[in-house]
Amino acid sequence: MNIKGSQTEKNLIQSYQGELAGDALYKIFAGKAREEGHENVALSFEKLAKEEVGHSEVFKKFLGEAEINIDIENLRSMCGETVSNLRRASAGEYQAYEETYPKFSKIAQSEGFSEVAKVYEVLGNVELRHSNILKELADGIEK
Repeated sequence: MNIKGSQTEKNLIQSYQGELAGDALYKIFAGKAREEGHENVALSFEKLAKEEVGHSEVFKKFLGEAEINIDIENLRSMCGETVSNLRRASAGEYQAYEETYPKFSKIAQSEGFSEVAKVYEVLGNVELRHSNILKELADGIEK
């Protein structure tokens, strides 16, 4: 079955771009955390950024070549104080777990791409772990 032209292909491109944008955003957030004296948070953002790249590579495997554009200036404009960055990142990871990836999994399954559907299920659970890590870090700063 050919993925080209399917809704699953569109979802994979969106996911691929989203994970790469997450990598770039988390690197920006890491710099801000370091600037504010939160080295442990900076290191956590950098670790999660690497995991986001890993996720993007999984999606790219299904796509082959895909042209994307990451608006770094827009990402920089999202950077605030470390606690708000952690909360924003946690919410985004949770949305991927709760809404986006389950939806994309169902679509992939309905189009006959069961391997893609399974990847969305697995990575959705990883995104929940990311969300929890980020939330715990924010809670730790706010105490």
